[in-house]
Amino acid sequence: MLNTELEKINSKGNVNELWEEIKTVMKECAAGCQDKKGKRRKEWFYDSCKEILTSRNKARLKMLSNDTEETKQNYLKERRECKKLLRNKKRKHREQFIRELEENFKNKEVRTLYMGLRKEKQGHKQEPMFLKGENGELITDEDKIIKRWKEYFEKLLNREMESEYLQDEVDRFKYLGTIFKRQPGVSEEINSRITAGNRCIGTLNAVLKNKGISRKLKMRIYKTVIRPIVIFGSEVWTLRKEEVQRIEVWERKVLRKIFGGKIQGGRWERRTNREIYDLFKEPNIIGIRMRWIGHVVRMKDHRIPKMVLIHEIGGGKRLGRPRQRWKKAVEDDIRKLNIGNWKEKAKDRKEWKNIVDQAMGQLGS
Repeated sequence: MLNTELEKINSKGNVNELWEEIKTVMKECAAGCQDKKGKRRKEWFYDSCKEILTSRNKARLKMLSNDTEETKQNYLKERRECKKLLRNKKRKHREQFIRELEENFKNKEVRTLYMGLRKEKQGHKQEPMFLKGENGELITDEDKIIKRWKEYFEKLLNREMESEYLQDEVDRFKYLGTIFKRQPGVSEEINSRITAGNRCIGTLNAVLKNKGISRKLKMRIYKTVIRPIVIFGSEVWTLRKEEVQRIEVWERKVLRKIFGGKIQGGRWERRTNREIYDLFKEPNIIGIRMRWIGHVVRMKDHRIPKMVLIHEIGGGKRLGRPRQRWKKAVEDDIRKLNIGNWKEKAKDRKEWKNIVDQAMGQLGS
């Protein structure tokens, strides 16, 4: 588009006039590529905020053009008032958001509740305004962008599988948030999950620390939004002791932020690990694993998880210490709890639930 318009310019004539024409064409092309909607404002940013920002900017320009004590003091005054107004608007918007969360939770408007949390967690993501064409040209028209995506996916989905794609091998890859790699172990996976969990906590930190939100709602947010990011798929992890400890340390850090401390003997004290888990009343990482094996035992024999649990892998063993197996780790936990005939007990859902709670109490921190 730019090249076409530049070619139309008459190259003969005054240099200054030619340059003005080039600038005009470039501005018009740039305006055509920009998003017509413009930059989206924050929800708390009203016209009064825009007016005071304009006033502050004018005072700054005046100070820069005429640097005197009067203009400097005027600019500082405008800046203080601007900061105060923006801070108040943002605080009022935050308080309104907190009240809406609490009301949605009390009224059991689950969809509205999680839509608000999702918006708070992810924020606004600007939609793409342009796209590259097949020949490298820039496409800004919405209909042409849709057409280009359609052509791309048709070509991608109708492509025949070539042998070179079948020969590619990698040592690790990520699928559905889980890291698969050639070497055994979940240490890298746990690092990735804890990092993602901390990122989610950072976005919801204002909600978790706000005293206007009930503890019940905070626990709901933690159990349904934050915790699944870290422990998704942990039922089948083969964990070492230090890996279990790392997950539990992370969880206790979040729970202490939610439950806070306690006042005992007239002074503030930090809650112990046992008190934290008594308030939480949810299975820890070991309890989750035992809950899953009970679920697998209750499955029918033709189900794939049940077949994997029952059947043994044949063949000889390599030299050295054998690797830790998931089934062996669960059986060790059961042996520590002195549970006899556990496969029969796992068939009773209520009895096995009591055993899982017992595991949380004895095998947890």
